[in-house]
Amino acid sequence: MSFVKRLLPARFAGQTAGPAAVSVQDVLARQYRRVELNLPPRTAPGKLRIHLFAGEFETSAAAWHYCFYHTRGENEALARELPNAYVDTSHVEVRFDNYSRRLAEFLLPGDVARVENQMAGANTLVIIAEPAFGGLAYALNDTSCLRYLGPMVVTD
Repeated sequence: MSFVKRLLPARFAGQTAGPAAVSVQDVLARQYRRVELNLPPRTAPGKLRIHLFAGEFETSAAAWHYCFYHTRGENEALARELPNAYVDTSHVEVRFDNYSRRLAEFLLPGDVARVENQMAGANTLVIIAEPAFGGLAYALNDTSCLRYLGPMVVTD
């Protein structure tokens, strides 16, 4: 028996010890699951694809800090937590509290109501415009602070 297997409990050494047992292979497969990056279809002329995220922050400064603050050699927290996408934050917009008025500028009233329902009590809306991805394939997900609401195509 190898040195490692003698030190690790059976559930971590690849052996099962009941229905709740987890092998090292299972853990690694979940952690390093292959994410399919995609390049969405082109939008029609005059149209723009945006991606909406909902979040709950104590202040607008906290929301701004999460999306835009970076130190030398380190990306913004938003960009770090979207590892399957290059994010140029100059194409990111943060709206704290009064997001409904902003949504009404480019969405139909029914779409505004649908997004408000999806927000489910969140006080911050983050909008990422398609140019933020630099024309590269990407995959988006929830982050520790934001829930991904999905894409929308709007008039540019």
